[in-house]
Formats: sequence, structure tokens, C-alpha cells
Amino acid sequence: MRICLLGCGSIGLRLSRCLSELGYNDLILYDPAPAARQGVAEQLGRPCCATLEEVWAQEPEVALITSP
Repeated sequence: MRICLLGCGSIGLRLSRCLSELGYNDLILYDPAPAARQGVAEQLGRPCCATLEEVWAQEPEVALITSP
């Protein structure tokens, strides 16, 4: 299942780790803030989309909003 996390702050990072531990590795991460995207790359070693167009092009099946 392709899951999108919209927001990669502390909650998004934690949920990403939890989903990975449960075996969900087809994650699409998105955050408009450059600092958050850099944090994802450093902490999780995963790419993070900068635009919603990039996200929708990957055709997620589920989207979770993990930002205020």
C-alpha cells in the first residue's frame, strides 16, 4: 500500500518510523519546508517531495495529514 504523509515534522517522522517498523515501506513523504525535507533525508534516508504535484504523480492510495 502506497501511503503519503503530508507533513514531516516530529509527528510525521515518528509515524514514518512506526509505519516502516510495521512493514509499510512504500511511503511518500511531503513537506513544503526545506528544513523539514533536509531533516527527513538526514534522519530517515528517504526522499521528501517538495510539491504536491510530485506526491500525486506517485499515486498514493492513502494520505495522512501529519501537520497542524
